[in-house]
Amino acid sequence: MRKIIVLIMVLLFAASGCAKKTGQEQVAKEVPLRTETPQTTEAYYGCGVREEGHCPHCDEGKPDTQCICGGHSFIMKTDKPMNCPVCKKPLKKIEPQDTAKTTPLAKKTQKTVQRKILYYRNPMNPAITSEVPMKDSMGMDFIPVYEEADDQPVGGEVLSRVKLSPEQIELAGVKTEEIIKRHLSKLIRTVGKVAFDPELAVSQEEFLTALETREKVKNSSDQGVIKRADDLVEKSKFRLRLLGMGDDEIRALEEEGIAQMNLVLPEEKAWVYADIYEYELGWIKVGQGVLITTTAYPGERFDGVIKSISPVINPMTRSAKIRIEADNKDRKLQPEMYADVIIESMYVNTDGSHMTLAIPKDAVLDTGARKIVYVDIGGGAFIGKKVKLGPEASAEVDDQEQKFYPVLSGLKEGDKVVTKSNFLIDSQSQLSGGISGAYGGALTTEEEKTPPAPTLRK
Repeated sequence: MRKIIVLIMVLLFAASGCAKKTGQEQVAKEVPLRTETPQTTEAYYGCGVREEGHCPHCDEGKPDTQCICGGHSFIMKTDKPMNCPVCKKPLKKIEPQDTAKTTPLAKKTQKTVQRKILYYRNPMNPAITSEVPMKDSMGMDFIPVYEEADDQPVGGEVLSRVKLSPEQIELAGVKTEEIIKRHLSKLIRTVGKVAFDPELAVSQEEFLTALETREKVKNSSDQGVIKRADDLVEKSKFRLRLLGMGDDEIRALEEEGIAQMNLVLPEEKAWVYADIYEYELGWIKVGQGVLITTTAYPGERFDGVIKSISPVINPMTRSAKIRIEADNKDRKLQPEMYADVIIESMYVNTDGSHMTLAIPKDAVLDTGARKIVYVDIGGGAFIGKKVKLGPEASAEVDDQEQKFYPVLSGLKEGDKVVTKSNFLIDSQSQLSGGISGAYGGALTTEEEKTPPAPTLRK
């Protein structure tokens, strides 16, 4: 009996041990071991807040006032959340199923993180820029301005760049024109007066008398007499120059030996004096033909030639006097008679050619210190270029006279320049984070009243 009891107890103990082991194995299967090694995977993050991290307006290439992210889209691949380097907003994670929906434009923006930073601009005043990261007087970080992906090398000095959508171009009414070579001319209209100049006539007589005196004493043994005679001739000649006679006219007077009596009385040739403003003198030269009309003889024209240009500018009128010798048929041009003078001058290049590259006057933003032209480089992109231009001129276009400037440097034939809404494009360059080519290009961080020391980013 005792052996039977012991055997039963052994069997019960063995059965309880197997049950415990089986339970432990079942629990182990139901509760897997936890790993302590963190797993980090890269994901796409985007700026725009809505649409799972990107702005639909930007992705479609239509940034506008409804833009969630203020005119840009930014998508990057990283293993940790961060802020957008453009607008400083937190980037939101883009789920895998939404990444596939990203449009080509949005995918293109993934490369913006690798674009070159051109400069940094003040967040409150885009005209104030810096070459290094810094903060403004309120402690706000300067915003980086990146090089555009479609920037292309162009000739000349580029001051600003701006890119507009087709809708913006249409709304602003932007118009462009291809520049070509043209015949440029300048039509100058001024008033003149038929000369009654006794002072000049008397000075001519004095000059002729001085020449006779020098001729008489040229063989004198007294060198002092000869010197005084030479001085008298030179002083008389100097006086003639001050009264408006040119060197060629003085030589002709010396050879002929007769004073010009048509300065005081009507003759077959008449002298007409006219005033040319300082800014028009570049178009005037000796030997140039002119046309003269008078109110006394309507419909009649008198041909003339410019004989001399005064070397002295009138400080009150900022003009120079020119002397015109005119044909005086029937001696109708009488001393002191008023006349209208018309001078047409053709623009001539430095090489002597008359065809010159010309740009419409409406295409030029003239600040006084420099002249800016916006050039259409395609794809809605425009660049502001500093150009060097000649004097304002005219050309016939479709039987109408239009104003042009000859191009000296900065543009080439075939360039498409903006002729309408160029001021709006220049303003847009500031709103886009750039610098106004015409009015802000020279501004730097020195404009701030109390600029802080530059703070380099880590």
